Amino acid sequence: MIFMENKDHYLILDAEQPLVCTDKIIDEMKLYNIAVSKIEPLLRDFARITGKEPDTDTKLNTLSGGQKVILMVLLALYSPAQALCFRDLYHSLDMENRSKVQDLLLASDKEIIYEDSV
Repeated sequence: MIFMENKDHYLILDAEQPLVCTDKIIDEMKLYNIAVSKIEPLLRDFARITGKEPDTDTKLNTLSGGQKVILMVLLALYSPAQALCFRDLYHSLDMENRSKVQDLLLASDKEIIYEDSV
């Protein structure tokens, strides 16, 4: 994850290494500057998409690769960043989760950029 400040705020995310922290979900939320009021909605969205109901103390190492990518996407969408650049976003997602992530991104009012290394 890279955060750059220019005219707008950009967040660059790489699905090959979707999470930076190694302990709890709350640690990752702090890096993305997630507002306290957005924590519960973010966790509800994650549970709706993955079927796994985490809390802020959920250990990141209990998530699958695809779940980590979904969490990365949700964190980015709930972050204050105005533009998001995803690298290799769909590589770790099965077709069903790919579709769910696409729906999330299409519903967002953020600028979305995709890069693929293949």
